[in-house]
Amino acid sequence: MKRRSVRLFIRGVLVFALITIIAFAGIIVHKKLTRYAWRATRKSNIRIVFFMLHFYVDNADLRGKLPPAIARSDTGKPLSSWRLRIVHYWEAPLPDVDFSRSWDSAENSEMAKIRPGCYCLARWPDFLAWDVEQPDELHELQTNVFAITGQGTAFDSNTKTTLEELPGDLMILIEVANSGIHWMAPGDIHFDDISASTLKGVDGEGVYVVFADGEVWYLRKDVPLDNVRKFLTIESATNHNRKELLEPYRVAP
Repeated sequence: MKRRSVRLFIRGVLVFALITIIAFAGIIVHKKLTRYAWRATRKSNIRIVFFMLHFYVDNADLRGKLPPAIARSDTGKPLSSWRLRIVHYWEAPLPDVDFSRSWDSAENSEMAKIRPGCYCLARWPDFLAWDVEQPDELHELQTNVFAITGQGTAFDSNTKTTLEELPGDLMILIEVANSGIHWMAPGDIHFDDISASTLKGVDGEGVYVVFADGEVWYLRKDVPLDNVRKFLTIESATNHNRKELLEPYRVAP
């Protein structure tokens, strides 16, 4: 009788252990699939931003050039970001915008409540993502998309190069984590400020970048920073090949 009880007990323990292992494996698989789906969504969003830029350039009186990174008043006061200038190509209808006023003015308060998914990432969807820093709910209007700025970049206001004329290997947009900057507000990243920390992206594993030809790549965080820097200005990108220097660190999707 005792032996039978012992056997039943052992069998019960083994069954419980098996169920636990299966459940844990299911959780791990679910987490990986959710992370993959989130990453794919991020890629889609930042690609939409590139298309919005294209639509804006094609329809605005810019002679094919990208909008200035910062819209300014006649006196030079920063008013708003390029992201606000092109947002109406994301979705319609949207509140009216007074571009002669600051992004946080009363005239633009209704637009400031809108959360464009193409700029502002959704919160990490997996409640088990203990290794990913969650954005504060109060900052869900912060942008996760920055233009790469500075002298000689695509968003250099002094450049005469049109979007179509830019070298295809030039990086123009980059994904950023916890920017703390409202999507309508002026704020991007100077190419000198791109660091190894920047390349960890929003998930700590890598970062999405957009090239001038519309290609969207996810680069692993171990991509050499010196390799990345070769594609941040027009002159440098013209003289280097991304397939040679960056593709070994590219991850799908």
